[in-house]
Amino acid sequence: LKLASPCRLCPRQCGAERLSGARGFCQAGQELLVSYIGKHHGEEPPLSGSRGSGTVFFGHCTMSCVFCQNWQISQAQRNLRPLTPEELAAEFLRLQNEQAHNINLVSPTQYAPWIIQALILAKQSGLVIPVVYNTNGYESTEVLALLANHVDIYLPDMKYADNASAARYSQTANYTEHNLAAVKFMLKQKGLLRIKNDIAMQGVIVRHLVLPGLLKESKEILAVLYALNPELPVSLMSQYTPQHQAQNIHSLNRRLSAAEYNEVVEYAVNLGLENIWTQETASQDILVPDFSAAQPFTAAAK
Repeated sequence: LKLASPCRLCPRQCGAERLSGARGFCQAGQELLVSYIGKHHGEEPPLSGSRGSGTVFFGHCTMSCVFCQNWQISQAQRNLRPLTPEELAAEFLRLQNEQAHNINLVSPTQYAPWIIQALILAKQSGLVIPVVYNTNGYESTEVLALLANHVDIYLPDMKYADNASAARYSQTANYTEHNLAAVKFMLKQKGLLRIKNDIAMQGVIVRHLVLPGLLKESKEILAVLYALNPELPVSLMSQYTPQHQAQNIHSLNRRLSAAEYNEVVEYAVNLGLENIWTQETASQDILVPDFSAAQPFTAAAK
C-alpha cells in the first residue's frame, strides 16, 4: 500500500495520504469500493465468449471525463459498497464458479494495491481464469510493473491524441505521453493477444471511443497503434452519446454519426491494422448506463 499513501498510483501523483483519510483527485480513500460485480456479454468477443466476462466495476476514477457513461459511480460516488481484499477474492472465486471466462477489473487503478492483495488470496484458493485490467489508459509504468504477475490481459483505452482535448474533456493535461508509454509497457510485458478456443488468455487489446468532431485525433491514434504493431488488436467503439456534462458542451452534445464512425473504420482498414473490432452506431440520443457496451462487437471487414 506504499504507493497509495502518499498516493502515486496514477501519473497525476497527487500525493494524498489516503490511509490517513485524505482523498486526492479521484476521491478514492482507504476503503476499496465497488458498484457492480457480475457477468455480462458486452465486451469484445474473446473476452465475453459464450459465458460472459466476470466484471467488477470499481468506484471512482483517475480521470474525469465529461461524457462518462458511468459517471454515477466514477464521479458522483453513488451506490458504492466497501469490500475487503478477502471479500473481493471471494467474489473472484464466485465468478469463476459461475463459469465466467475471466475476471474483468473495470477502472481499477485507484485500488491497485488492494486488488493485488485480493488476487493473491484468490489464486491461493484456486483462481485460474485470466485477469483483465480494463483501464482508461492513464497509467504509471511503476504500477504496471507491480501487476506483471497478477494480470494476464490489458484492455486500455487510448482516448486522445492531443493533450488539449484530454485537459478539456477529461481534466487530464498530461494524458497522451503517459498513455502511449503505458501501452508500450503493456505490450512489452504481455505481448500480442493469445487466444485459445476463441477466448483471450494473455496480451493487449486497445480500445478507442470515437468522439464526434474529433476524427483527426482518432486517425492519429490509429496511426500510432499501427506503428506499434499492425497485429495489435484494436476495438473501435461507436457507443458515444452525450452523457453527463457533455449534454452542456456544444461540440459534444450530439451522438456520433454513422458517417463519422465509418470514416474512422475505413481509415483503420486502409491503414493496414489487421485485427479490428467494430460496433454498430448508436440509435438512441441518450443511453441508460447498464455497465455494458452499448453495441456488440464484430470484426471489421478487410
